[in-house]
Formats: sequence, structure tokens, C-alpha cells
Amino acid sequence: MAVLRGQAFSIHHVRTGVPCAATHFTPSLSSIVGRSPIKIKPAVDRPDAEGAEPRRPSGADPVYVPLGPVPHEDESDHLDRVAAELAAGNAPRARQLRERLASTQGAARMAAAAELGSLGGRDAIGALRSLLEGPDPASWELAVHGLRQSKERDGWLCLESVAQESVSALSADDPAEGRAAALRLLMMGRTKTMDRLFRAADGHSRSIPQKAAQTFIETTLASIAPDQARVMSLRLGAADGYGRTPAEVAAATGLSVERIRELEGEAWAAVQSPRPWSVLERLLA
Repeated sequence: MAVLRGQAFSIHHVRTGVPCAATHFTPSLSSIVGRSPIKIKPAVDRPDAEGAEPRRPSGADPVYVPLGPVPHEDESDHLDRVAAELAAGNAPRARQLRERLASTQGAARMAAAAELGSLGGRDAIGALRSLLEGPDPASWELAVHGLRQSKERDGWLCLESVAQESVSALSADDPAEGRAAALRLLMMGRTKTMDRLFRAADGHSRSIPQKAAQTFIETTLASIAPDQARVMSLRLGAADGYGRTPAEVAAATGLSVERIRELEGEAWAAVQSPRPWSVLERLLA
């Protein structure tokens, strides 16, 4: 709370609307304008007694925590710093949720993962990432559920980062390792890495190894209905490197172009949506 020209004001962060931690100082108008991003909103104080003015703690020194950029800090660094400062208060709750993930089962674990994703911040996202990078498919499912609840970029960047790391595992000499990486990608749902793997299905990609794309495509086709898989394979050129048009697929299969497009749409909807481990395990058995 600050006093400016005889009126009480509360200081709020422009981007989040959260009241600033520093509550006892008397800024000048020029200092406020020069230290964005903060804004001033009229605040209503309840007096301690009828007619009395709001009181400051006796002996308290004025405190000012700048939310504006500091010297040698660009806009991106500034936003990251402010977000980290605002998220610091979530650390105790993140620890509680991590403990709940380790000690509970079923729906309670799923709820804890979802709250971690909504909570955001380094501790919460880090806990979910450790689950996603582990060896247990059930933990992957929890992590994906939580990260997809994130309203901040950190959750989505975490998904994308793990997806990118999975590409090298797709090329592993051990077939089981490649299959596990493909399953984790399918559980995650659509990412930019998934799109790149599909575009590399014809073997002409310079950034995705052919073996990685082949392992992912084979696992993907095995996870959808046979008629959808046949259409997808022809459209992508998975078998011979030649991607066909819907008309060409229709001619090869004896189906109408409309039916080909319908099957392709159903296949994409299934592949790009996050799927739980239990569903994929049954489909790939």
C-alpha cells in the first residue's frame, strides 16, 4: 500500500494482477512511470478506528523491490525473473504434491499431477518431468496429464523437450528401447517433434534419422485401426517413400475419396490425442 497525493493506492503487477510484495513506501509519480511493469489501483482501507487513517508499523523502513527491468536485463530475462519470483511462493505446495504422488494411488495421484501442472514453476514442472523421463509408463501417464494442465509455457516446453530427446532413443539398436520411446511420444499426444517425425516418414528428412522415423511410424500404425493404418501408410509414403494423394489412395484401395478422407481424419484425431498407457498396451498387444 502506498500513499500518493493524499490517497491510498495498492501496487499490482501489470501482467499478473498480483499485489506487489513491497507494501510500505511512498513513490513519486516519476518513479512509478519509470519502473514499469507496475500499475496503481485505488484501494479501500479499513481504518483502525472511526475517522482514523491507516497506520504503518512503527519503525519500519521503506522497502522497494523493483519489478521493472534492471540494468543489462532484456525483456525476456525480465519476464523470466518476475515469473520465478512470483512462483517462489508455490514451492511448499509443490513439495506437498510431490509427496502425495509418491504416497497415494489412482485418482489421488492423478489429481496431484494435475495440480502440479496448474501450479507451474520450476519445482512443480521439474517433478512432472522426472516422472516423464523415468522408466515407468504409468508415471508417464501422470506426467502428461499434469503437464497438459499447465497454462504457462514451461509445461509445454517440458513436453517438447522430452519429445526431442526421444528421437535418439527411436534410433537405438535395441528394439525395445525404440518401441518404448515411440509409446511415450504417443502418450504425450501432438508435439512439434511428432509432426517432424511424420514429415520424415518418406525418408527424405535431413534432421530426423530414417530409423527414428520408421520406428515411430510403425508403432503409430500398429496403434490405430487397420483400415486407418493402411490409409495413413499410403498417404505418408511409409512403405516406399512416395506419399500419395487421397485420389491415389482411393484408387489403390477401392474406396471413395470421401471415405479415404474420413479414415485419415479419424486416424489423425486418434494419433494426435494423448492416450493412456492401458489403451496403447491393449492396441499393441
